[in-house]
Amino acid sequence: MDLASHRIQTTQGYGFTDEATIGQTVQWCDLNYLLSGVLNDMHMPDQGWTEFWTRFAEDKDVRLGSPVTHLDRSGPKPIVTAGGKSEAFDAVVSTVPMQNFVKFCAATR
Repeated sequence: MDLASHRIQTTQGYGFTDEATIGQTVQWCDLNYLLSGVLNDMHMPDQGWTEFWTRFAEDKDVRLGSPVTHLDRSGPKPIVTAGGKSEAFDAVVSTVPMQNFVKFCAATR
């Protein structure tokens, strides 16, 4: 089971299985997908996951190395504060474990 989890999560850039929350994983990983790792039936992008995510992000405002200190989701657009500067965005994608997310953003339903 650990091998299957590693194949479907870690090798695709979604973090190590002992560091990611189960909630993050179950949002995109169903039983058939899990079994594909166990049965060695994985299908990968032809040019690899790095190229996949590079192309996916081409037309998006992706910022790396910008630790977020606050995220305000109370208004019509989320406001992100990083490096002492606050900006509004149409959407925010968080890739941090939930226990870290709630340190800079109020947890809501």
